Parts: sequence; structure tokens; C-alpha cells
Amino acid sequence: MESKGNYEKLAVTDYLTKLPNRRGLYEFYSTLQPNERIHVMFLDIDNFKKVNDTYGHQMGDDLLVAVTKKIQEKVNGAFVSRMGGDEFVIVITGDIDEKEVLETAKRILNSVIELDIVVDVKAVISLSIGIILNQNSNNNLDDVLFKCDAAMYQAKKNGKNGYVTYDTIEKELNFKKSVELEMKDALRNGEFQVYLQPQVNIINSKVVGAEALVRWNHPKDGVRTPKKFLYLLEENGFIIEMDMNVFEQVCRQRQKWKDTPFGTIPIGVNMSKLHLYQPDFVKELLEITSKYDVQPSEIVIEITENMHKDNDEMMSTIVELKEAGFGTAIDDFGSGYSTLSLLRNIDVDQLKLDEEFINTCNNDRKSKVIVKNLITMAKDLHLDIIVEGVMNKAQERFLINSGCDVVQGYYYSKPLPIDEFEKFFEQHMQREDRIITYHFNDNLLDENGENEGNIVGDVKYGKGVLEDVGSLRISGGLPMKNIVYLPTDILGNDSFTISMWLKTENFNNWTSVMFAQSENGFLSIMPYAWERVPMFRVKDDWDENGWYDVLGKEIQDKEWVHLCVTYNSKTTLARIFQNGVLTGKRDNMFQLSHYKMMVLGGDYFQTSYEGLISELYICNYAKTQVEVKDMYDSYLNNPKFLGIKPRDWMLKA
Repeated sequence: MESKGNYEKLAVTDYLTKLPNRRGLYEFYSTLQPNERIHVMFLDIDNFKKVNDTYGHQMGDDLLVAVTKKIQEKVNGAFVSRMGGDEFVIVITGDIDEKEVLETAKRILNSVIELDIVVDVKAVISLSIGIILNQNSNNNLDDVLFKCDAAMYQAKKNGKNGYVTYDTIEKELNFKKSVELEMKDALRNGEFQVYLQPQVNIINSKVVGAEALVRWNHPKDGVRTPKKFLYLLEENGFIIEMDMNVFEQVCRQRQKWKDTPFGTIPIGVNMSKLHLYQPDFVKELLEITSKYDVQPSEIVIEITENMHKDNDEMMSTIVELKEAGFGTAIDDFGSGYSTLSLLRNIDVDQLKLDEEFINTCNNDRKSKVIVKNLITMAKDLHLDIIVEGVMNKAQERFLINSGCDVVQGYYYSKPLPIDEFEKFFEQHMQREDRIITYHFNDNLLDENGENEGNIVGDVKYGKGVLEDVGSLRISGGLPMKNIVYLPTDILGNDSFTISMWLKTENFNNWTSVMFAQSENGFLSIMPYAWERVPMFRVKDDWDENGWYDVLGKEIQDKEWVHLCVTYNSKTTLARIFQNGVLTGKRDNMFQLSHYKMMVLGGDYFQTSYEGLISELYICNYAKTQVEVKDMYDSYLNNPKFLGIKPRDWMLKA
């Protein structure tokens, strides 16, 4: 019969490793001298479950025994216990400094390669250790173990195979505790406030949307940014309530903005992946929009792309959102592992390119190639693409040249409180659109009857590109002969779009169809210039070499051709379009101002234009590629159109 002492020993001993068990640890701790200084480690075997599942429980037991032996070898007589499973606690007593404790932890971590275990298992596992230093033995052991465990968990989050000391995460854990204690009251008290970050079309510099971002207006700490607390709300599940609160704030604001300029822009609202598992998610969103009389189409629901493990739920939710009328976007696109699969399988409206892509584009050729191709691919799939995190002019230039239209980032604006966003929107609104159109129906008045031209020489009226509009027939001749003068103020001093239909009878090299003289240079639009292609030219008179040219592609004579040029004074981007197709562009176009003369049909330098000009259109902003194409298509789709349909018209390479 076993003695009572043997039974008591068995009760405090782990049956497998023969180390003290949890109860043995507590008994040992109770024997420490009062106020004795100790250091404690909490050790866990990384991927232990994988070993059990792959190689069987016997192999798992062998691993535990092997790890036990190595720990005992490396800790120089310190107390070692097995808490259960693959967890061990090491208590170091005596006059040992912090540096030696950390060296001991390193020796334990490096000992994995020495384990008396099969090589395949050694290749799978590593160790994670949490350490608390300089504790007093009077401290409650449960508190000590809790802190050690928290440090060990952080070591695993850091990538495993390492150690973390509690003092390095104590501030973070205290913050986490305060967040969990305060978050519900903060929501009730309205401390979570919506900020809006503008989304800007870099072609015409208009604000075309916004993303709603939350800030915690803490009564003591001031404004807390999302990076400080959102991940904690994600961990504890409170993010579901938070997201719905943000969504409701956005709907409430949209209701206030009805019948205002702000009411025209869509607002993106981020939603956590946890919503994907809520069966009534979309129903709740619709209840809120109905409450505030907001149309779902006014809001874009953004779901993070790195939810690659939740693709089935994501696809199902996006279908439901689209059926309900919401706009949909994949946020942080490119940050996950299933980008191409998402493009193939998920039918969203927008892709928001993760800011890490643009951040690595400055000097990295591969990143630039990837971004350019992502933008092209998105457009080919008829998806809107928004690039996030734009920080400087160089990035803006690169994106313009890559075909991107819409961006957001601190280069344009940080996230703003509602009132500041309204001011930003107003400051960056295009001034009231000024549109001047000449139909040339036997007169030189624009359709508003406000701007009249003046014929000099042999200029007649003819048939236009539509049955009910006319044209100017200009007969060529010497420079500044047989032309039309237009009012000098129709072009303004900032951005512009100039559109016209041309039917050229005889191409003369370098002849201007439109010429504008400014106090600092001139502007010329030539149907047939260098290398037999149309050109949009600006000359800086103060610089001998100040020639700024945008070249298109060769066009046909004796056929109606739609020619359009645009200039954005904020981005200094100039473009040329032919029959709705972007055929040329230039960055850093020189800006003219205070035009002194506007001429149709010629200039000072070359013979005058020979042919027809119809439907001259000038507006005070730079149209986007889509807008130019729509303008061209509106003529083609008009039953009174007299030109050649696209299938019969070709730009020469």
C-alpha cells in the first residue's frame, strides 16, 4: 500500500514529465520567503497541436519530455513546473539580474535544435516565452501568471520563437483594460465621432466622395485615432456596435445635407468582417437608412480585402448589399492573399488600392508596374479604383500617368470633422460651371446669346455635324487672313475644356484651328502638326525653349472628327482626345493667363485653316476621360448626326 506521503507527492507531480504540476507550483510559491525577489517565465510550445494532429499523441508526449529536459538543463536549478498541455512555468529565485534572466530565455529558445526528437518535429516547433522581472514573492501568484501569460501571448503575436517581457507591454495592456471599461459609456456619450476624408478626382480636382473614419474624442486623452483602439474593439467584438453607430451618424448627416451640394457625394463606411456572420446585417443597415430617409445608393459599404478566409461569407454579403442598393467596395485591396480570386468572384463597384502599394512606388520599378497593371485591370473590369495614402506630388503624377482618376490621402486632406469637411468641399468646389457653345447657325452668337464673334475675310457658314447645327467654312489663305475673332474672356484664366468637330478639306502643316494670345505666351490647337498628328501647344514667351506640346494620333481628312483638349490648372495636366479616345497627355503644362486675343481658323505664323468647324464648346473645368467620351457618344447617338460612325472611323497608329 502506498504511503500517505507518496500520494501527496503524486498529487503535486505531473505524471508525464515528473515536474511539479499546477498544484505543485502553488505549493512551492507558498514556501518562498516574504518579500523575496523573483523572476517568472511562462513558456509555450508553438505548433504543439500540429505535432499531435500530424504525428500522434505519443509523439506529442515525447516532445513534452524532451522540452522538459532541455529547460532543466538551461535554467541552472530554477524551479520548473508544467501547468498542463504544452505550458511550463519557470520561477527563478536568488540574486540574479535581469540580463542573466534574458540570457537564460535565449538559451531555452535556442535549445530547440538540441531536442532529442525526430528532425521533422523539430522543424515544425519553436518556443514562445513571456517574462515578468523583479517580482515580490508577496504578490499574488495568479496576478503574476496572468501578466506572464499576456507577455507570452504577445510573443506569439510577434511571430513566435521569441520572448517578451511584461514591462514592454504593460502600458498597452492597461490601455486595453481602460478601453474595455470605457467603450460602452463612450458610445452612449457620443465620444465616437465621424470624420470625413475627401476623395479627389485628380483630373478635374473635384471632391467626388469621402470615407467616414471614426475618432474617439476622449475626455482625458483628447482625440484618439483608429489605430489606437479599433483593433481592440475588433478583438472584443464591440466593433459591431461601433460600426453601426458610425453608419447611423453618416445617415444622420446625409439627412442634414439633403438639397445641399454636399448631398451629391457618396460616403464610404468601413465594416468589420464580424458583420459577415450577422444574419440581419443588411436588414439593420436598411432600417437605419429608412429611419433617416437616405437612399442606400448614397453610401458605399467598404469591406476589407484581407478577409481571405471569409470569402464565401463576403461574396454572399456583397450580393445582398448590392441587391439592397448599396455601393460596395473592397478596402485595402492587395493587402491580402486572394486578390485575383476576389476580382474573379466578387462583383463590387470599387477597389480601394492599399496605401502600401503607392508608398513603395517612389523608387521601386516592380511596385510601379504592379500598380499600373492593377489600375488597368480594374478599368477593364469596369470597376472604379481609388488609390489610398497619396502623400506627395510625385505620387500624384505617377497615378495620373497610370490612368488613375480618384485618390485620397494626406496630400489633399487629412480626415476632417464634419464642419471642416464642409469648408474644404466649398473651397475646392469648381466655381459655377461656365459653358459656352457655338452652333454657327448663320451667326457667331453662342447659344446663350452673350458672346459674339467677328468674321475677318472669307469665312462662310455651312452644314454642321448635326442636321440642326451649322459650321464655319474657313477657306485658308495668308496668316491671320480669313479667320474669326472670339471674345477674349471665353477661356478664363484657369482650367478649361475645348471641344470642336472638324472636317478638314486640306491639311496644312502647323496650321492652327484655334489660337489664343496671352500676356505671357500663346496657345494653339493644330489638326495637322509635327509627324502629321494633331497637337495642343502652349508657348512660354519668357523662355526661349519654353515649348509645351501634347501630341495626338494621325487623323483623316475630309471626315468629321471630334477633337478635344483639356487643361487642369491645379494638376497642370493637359490632354488631347480624338473621337472620345485619349490620345495624348502631358504633365507640368505651362499655364497662360489674361488672354488678349482668341482666334478661330489661323494664327500669326502659318497659313489659315481650310475646312469646317462645328459645335465649338468651351467650359471652365477639365473634363475627365469618361465625360469626354460621353460628350462624343451623345453626338453619335443623336439621330441627326451626319458624321461617320465609329466602326468606319480609325485613328492611325
